[in-house]
Amino acid sequence: PPRSTLFPYTTLFRSIIFLVIVIVIVIIIIIIIIIVIIVNVLVQSYIIYVKLRALAIVCKKIIPTKHSNHSS
Repeated sequence: PPRSTLFPYTTLFRSIIFLVIVIVIVIIIIIIIIIVIIVNVLVQSYIIYVKLRALAIVCKKIIPTKHSNHSS
């Protein structure tokens, strides 16, 4: 067929390809954001865990336990 009759189809095809590319990019960005949020939550949880563990160690040294009272 003449080139002029194919023009609407090529334009539609390009539009579909462009739309697919945009959707893929948006999905990749969303996945990256989710990964960053998960890593941030894990890091914050670990930091809180380390602080609580350090606090527990300090409390054990400061506050005498029942076991250490019986031995005195």
